[in-house]
Formats: sequence, C-alpha cells, structure tokens
Amino acid sequence: RILFKAIKGRKRIFVQGVFEGLPFEDKKKQEKHRQALLRREGTEYFRRKQQLPATVRETVAYDIGPKNIAVATALSSFERPLCEGVDTKQQEIRRLQRALDRSRRTSNPKNYNGDGTIKKGPKSWDFSDNYFRKRSMYADIERRKVAERKSSHGNLCNQILSYGNRVHTEQVSVKGWQKRWGRSIGHHSPSALTSELTRKAEYARGRLEKISTQDTALSQHCVCGHRKKKKF
Repeated sequence: RILFKAIKGRKRIFVQGVFEGLPFEDKKKQEKHRQALLRREGTEYFRRKQQLPATVRETVAYDIGPKNIAVATALSSFERPLCEGVDTKQQEIRRLQRALDRSRRTSNPKNYNGDGTIKKGPKSWDFSDNYFRKRSMYADIERRKVAERKSSHGNLCNQILSYGNRVHTEQVSVKGWQKRWGRSIGHHSPSALTSELTRKAEYARGRLEKISTQDTALSQHCVCGHRKKKKF
C-alpha cells in the first residue's frame, strides 16, 4: 500500500509491503541486547541463570499500568515509566492548542458568544497565515509523539525479551482504565506495548501468555498464601 505523510511541513510518499513467514533473525542485534543485559546484571546473572530449570530460565513476567511497568524474572526485577518523552511533548501540544484557539477567536469574533462559547448554526471561518503555520507545527509534533512512543515501546520490548521469550502478564481491561485515566492511557498506550510484545515474542520463537486475574486473584492473597476477598 501507499501512504502519504506530512513530515516537517513537506508531503512524503511511503510504500509498505507484507511478506509471508518469520522475519530474519539478526544475530548482531541479538548480541547487542545480550551485551546490554550483561552491563545491567553482570556476569553472575548468567551463571545463576544456567542453573535454573529450562522452563524457568526463559520466563519473564510484567505488570503494566497507565504510566509505569514492572518486570520480574526468577533472578532480577526492575520498574520504569512508559514513554518518558511523551509527557514533555504533550506540554508543547497543549501550548499550541491554546495558541490555535486564540488565533481562531481573534480572526472570527462573530462566531463566538459573549461567554466565549461558539454560536450555533452555519458559520464561515477565516484563518490567518500564522494559524496555518501553527497548525502545521501541531500536526508535526503529534507525528513525532507517535513515532517516539512507538520507538520507546520497541526498545522496552527488546529489553524485556533479552531476559526471556516466554512472557507472562495479567489479562487486564485497558478499556476499563480509560474511564479513570483516559488521557494518560491515550498518551502512553499500554495496550500497544502488549501488542508489540506479543508480536516480537512470537518472532523470537516464544510467546506471550495472558493470565486471568479472576483465577489468580493476586491482590486478594497474603504473602502467606491465604486468600481473603476484598470488601469493595
């Protein structure tokens, strides 16, 4: 298929193709991730990992939230935020949105009521050259935000898969999160990370398994193993 994108105010044409089969395994890239894991955990981690059973050695679990993610294996764990650069770009987006709104109001005072609301009925809008420049900047920063989020998700997926290709996570409802953290979910897109990790785990000859929270009820269990249902 052919895609049309506007990058820094210039229109670009891209061609996308779909091929059957599994992607090429880049040994140099795998060694790069292995060296990164070696720098994080040290040589002792690999020695202890070889002593684990085969089913445990390549297993890694993660717990994802609206803004953060926690990853754990049998030997180590870490926590990090999702898409750190997205929040900074969101501040720039809000500034541009306010500037665009001020420009619209200045150029079209007849389309607004005295309390600032837009009048009902058919209207004609006039826009200044400065408005079009800012709108182009707004579209470009939105594009860069999506690209940075996708790059951050890919980097995090590679970091998780460097610990193992058998990934476990809880089966959560991101739609339920949207009712409470709507904007945060839209900015950090945890469901997109899960989809990307599922795809990359299969390419790494592994899999991602979602575990039902109704069966495990982790938040209802004590460290001793006793389960007590929550009141609310």
